Amino acid sequence: MTKRTLIAQIHIAKKDLGLDDDTYRQALKAATGKTSAGDMTVPELHKTIAAFKERGFKVRPGKKTGPKSRRYTKTKHGTEIGGPTQGDKIRALWLSMADDGIVRDRSEEALRNYIRKQTKGEYSAPQFCDADTASNIIERMKRWHRRAVQERSACN
Repeated sequence: MTKRTLIAQIHIAKKDLGLDDDTYRQALKAATGKTSAGDMTVPELHKTIAAFKERGFKVRPGKKTGPKSRRYTKTKHGTEIGGPTQGDKIRALWLSMADDGIVRDRSEEALRNYIRKQTKGEYSAPQFCDADTASNIIERMKRWHRRAVQERSACN
């Protein structure tokens, strides 16, 4: 873990344990001899976290970073911003095309292979594409979908 992450964890421990500033600084001094987490080395930060764990602090897993957790973010006013990413749009188009019988394999692996081919190996999955590349892929997929639907209706 980085020093910054460890310091953040120590501050979370302070809040979770309900320590006032004086008690917090005494705990730091007892653990490492320093009264500021910013002055500590990485091993000292680990030592401090261990001391807080002895006091009852439980480390919680970090926030998830998958596509579903990125969808909406609440601002301090409670409004939601964001929404589906371009990677989500690519995935939705892929599944829609699979439902229409245009794509034979609807799997995530097949989608990743398609992305690799379209980007000449530069990107390995839709969520990793930059905005321009993702936009190009979305437009190509929409044209492919339209063309396939028109060909199917022309045959009938």
